[in-house]
Amino acid sequence: MTDYKALYAEKLISAEELAKQVESGWILGMDTAPSQAPAIMNAIAARVKSSDIKGVQVQTLLDAYPFEFYTDPDMFGKMTGYSWFSSGYARKAINGGWADLLPTYYRDIPRHIRAEYELSLIHISEPTRLGMI
Repeated sequence: MTDYKALYAEKLISAEELAKQVESGWILGMDTAPSQAPAIMNAIAARVKSSDIKGVQVQTLLDAYPFEFYTDPDMFGKMTGYSWFSSGYARKAINGGWADLLPTYYRDIPRHIRAEYELSLIHISEPTRLGMI
């Protein structure tokens, strides 16, 4: 029987280690507001700002955090936010011209994720026996 807790622990890395893997031109995706990963996005933004990486697109389903790609116009082109269903931060950036809107239907989202994303940040719980059923 597979030891899922050991497998999980073996794959854990820090936000900074994950950020080191991001490359120019990647499309990153995040789930809706409460499932977003601010620590990971902040680490990726810090790496992008301090490197020659450009063209990173971050697609959010519904923003809830003040991510730099929505609050800092200087990130445009290096790390640009694209919102599928915008709220406050994304709307301000879209209206300001340093982010964009991606209108979609919920039914199309799985296809977009499978076809386009290099990295998809989703919220999961620690594996448990019940979670394996």
